[in-house]
Amino acid sequence: MAAECKQNVLSSISQSVIKPFWSTQFHALLAHPRVTRVVIAISPGDHRFAQLPLANHPQITVVDGGNERADSVLAGLQAVAKAQWVLVHDAARPCLHQDDLARLLAISENSRVGGILASPVRDTMKRGETGEERYCPYRRARRFMARAHPAVFPPRTLVRLSDACAE
Repeated sequence: MAAECKQNVLSSISQSVIKPFWSTQFHALLAHPRVTRVVIAISPGDHRFAQLPLANHPQITVVDGGNERADSVLAGLQAVAKAQWVLVHDAARPCLHQDDLARLLAISENSRVGGILASPVRDTMKRGETGEERYCPYRRARRFMARAHPAVFPPRTLVRLSDACAE
């Protein structure tokens, strides 16, 4: 009986907290006027997404994801192969600020290459070799940027880069 109660509580928490938290990201993307379609790669055996109201949104297309993140990205790219620009975003990183999204989308107006969100690394970075006892600190803000999500690129560029990495 206790296990059943815990399961019900977990199910309730899952439905009321976790799913809306990551699904709010899709609503945020769809709220931007330049985002006309969202493609979501889902594991073929995962039927939980289909139970969400978001699954029936007319601007959302679901494709089968792959074994690796790169496979899922390629599956999504195939669904939007004719698009001029795509945003690649990871639902595991749901805290995209609307200002960041607007800045990133502005890149596509002035660039032929694309871009990513990034911010200066604020953590201490040290360089060392395995087995060595000394470390050399780096001046972090001048050398390192932390990559964030999403990224914006022409889909053909991402497919070409993916093919090059696979070779």
